[in-house]
This record gives sequence, structure tokens and C-alpha cells, in this order.
Amino acid sequence: MKKTSIAILMGVFSIVLLGIVEAGRSDFNNDGKIDLEDLFDFSGRYHALAGDSGYESKYDLDNSGRIDGADFGLFQEDFSGRARLARDTQAYDLNKLYVVRGKNRVDAHVTLRNLGDRDAAVKMRVYLLDNQGRIAARAFDNHVKLDVREVHREIFTLEKPAAGRYVLIVEADNGKTNGYFRRAREVVLQ
Repeated sequence: MKKTSIAILMGVFSIVLLGIVEAGRSDFNNDGKIDLEDLFDFSGRYHALAGDSGYESKYDLDNSGRIDGADFGLFQEDFSGRARLARDTQAYDLNKLYVVRGKNRVDAHVTLRNLGDRDAAVKMRVYLLDNQGRIAARAFDNHVKLDVREVHREIFTLEKPAAGRYVLIVEADNGKTNGYFRRAREVVLQ
């Protein structure tokens, strides 16, 4: 059981910073989004079998009669947002994020792609979180207009963060049901 808990926690760390998506099969608490609360609900029922007191069919995403790694894979897909790239005419993707550390600054190189057949307007937010979850530095919010099939690259500069360990967060939102993305990278400044 300890190995299972550790495996789930390792999986959590691999997906926790990738984003929150709209409601769907993995929205176990029916609050309209797939987030950490759903992950904790799921992990509490991991390895339950049909007929066990901890088994609930809504967590058995592949309907196999057991809540296992296959179900976790489906949950991870929903949580990270890959499943929500619907063939919407205004779909876009925040598909690349590179981080360049400088003296007293961090540059976030962001690439957006318009996957749809109409122009898209995307609001971008970029910030650094310290080890207590507080915003340590923030770039100016930006609105990006993506033409049809356009690839847009932009550099966001966050100035004067102190030495330490941070998480760089890049959020993009076009205000549509499939339009929220979050990417994260760990940044260590010396």
C-alpha cells in the first residue's frame, strides 16, 4: 500500500503543475473543473475493486471493475488537458515554454499556436511562485491575437527575483470552454 501511495504521489508531481481543465468524466466532485480535489478523491480509492467499500464506479474510468493505473492514466489525460483539445474552430495550444535565467531576471519564452479555423484572442499571464505559493515576480499581462494557423512567440521578463527555488507559471485563456492552459517549470536562481 505504501508503494501505491508513493506511485500516486509521483504521478501527482508529474501532472500537478500542468493545469486545470473544464468539467468532464474526471470531475468527481462536480464543481465544474478537474483539479487537485478530484485527484485526492481519486487517490483515496486507488486499488479498490468492485464490491469493496471504497469502490465507486465513477472513479473506475475504464469500467474494468477495479480502480487502477489505467484509470489513473485516463484521469491524468483529463487533468493535463490533452483530452480537451476538441476540434473547436477557436482551439489553440500553449505548446512550448523555455526558461532562460539571467542575473536578477527570468525570461519565459512562450509559443502559442492557433489550431482552429478562426482568429483567436488569448490573454497571457506569467508569474513566479515562491516556495510558500506567493507571487514573487510577475510579468505584465498581455493579450495576443492569433490569426488562423498562426504560431506566435513571445518573451516575458520577470525582474528582480531573489535567489531561491521558484515555479514559473504561464497561463493562457481565450475565454472559451476549451481555452484555459497552464504550464509550469521549476526555476532555481542563485
